[in-house]
Amino acid sequence: MLGGESLFANTFTASGAPGECTLAPSLPGDITTVNLSRQTLFIQSGSFLAGAPEIDLDLKWGGARSFFGSEGLFLLRATGTGPVLVSSYGAIHRVEITSRTPYICDTGHVVAFTEGLDWDISRVGGWKSTLLSGEGVVCNFRGNGTLWLQTRSTQAFLAWLIPRIPTGSGGGGGGRSGFLGNILTGN
Repeated sequence: MLGGESLFANTFTASGAPGECTLAPSLPGDITTVNLSRQTLFIQSGSFLAGAPEIDLDLKWGGARSFFGSEGLFLLRATGTGPVLVSSYGAIHRVEITSRTPYICDTGHVVAFTEGLDWDISRVGGWKSTLLSGEGVVCNFRGNGTLWLQTRSTQAFLAWLIPRIPTGSGGGGGGRSGFLGNILTGN
């Protein structure tokens, strides 16, 4: 739960004959399969969709560096051998990083990355713009491994959407009204 994931994991088993299971993420976007072979994959909160039973899931403390990235204090750590499905908001873009090609990206676009990549958070611009706008915080990756990014940012989408939601007293008991208002307030 601390990593933004559910406390429970479902296990689906076909009995008697081959079966099919259809999965879908909560936001529109891509799903990609990462095949691990005695490897570790770090997954951003909300991007884990499914994994083989042989994959061990655990939380990894991301520390203050992930907190300042506004993506949560914990990363999900998937370790073992087998497929892991990760999802994104928007398309998924895969980036191969080597010690000669470090990579800088917006923190809100990170989906997952392999062990072997070192990372930290830094700001672009002044403290005033970072604190007042929430923008200007980037993630710096170095080392050897793979990084998966999403082309859209949920934070940017919410920043665009929330001011456009009508307010009023009709149907929502005050405050934001309608279906989206109920979603945002948890009702």
